[in-house]
Amino acid sequence: GGRMLLEEKDNQTYQRMVIADISKTHILAGKFFTIFLIASIQITVMLLYSYFALKVEWINVSSILVLSVTSAFAVAGLGIFIASFTYRAGNYRMANLFENVIIQVMALLGGSFFPLDLMPEFIQKLRFISLNGIALKSYLKIIRGYSFADISSNVLILALTGCLFTIAGVIAFNKEKEAADVKHNKIKTS
Repeated sequence: GGRMLLEEKDNQTYQRMVIADISKTHILAGKFFTIFLIASIQITVMLLYSYFALKVEWINVSSILVLSVTSAFAVAGLGIFIASFTYRAGNYRMANLFENVIIQVMALLGGSFFPLDLMPEFIQKLRFISLNGIALKSYLKIIRGYSFADISSNVLILALTGCLFTIAGVIAFNKEKEAADVKHNKIKTS
């Protein structure tokens, strides 16, 4: 998702949307919902696979639904954040940095590669900075029979993180327009 805006700019799709008088807010919202949908599909596949292949009993369906939606929301917010900065940078290095370094570190800290119990204690304490670590910990609590109250703080963290990343992405995306307008006005007055 972090590459979407720049790919559309490179393919002249972004410029066509602007000419068609589609606001930057609508363009960004479209990207947000695309990333949200992709993340939701991935979470659904994970849950269905765990249910049918691994025989995981997902008893508390409402908790799973709320956790899954907030997880997808946080991922979409992060995707918009990355997309906005990749677009502003004008090259794919920003997206590559997130893909190859930051996302991998988050996966390691979140327990996606190895159970965190096998990791050094200082790495276990860093779990909270990883979106997938927060979500994974919550899914494991649901499997163990914990109630929604037991995961509500994690759901709140995911929702707030999604909001913060989305707001930061919108601000970064709109700053690009302001910088382009200033540059255009300087050229025009020269």
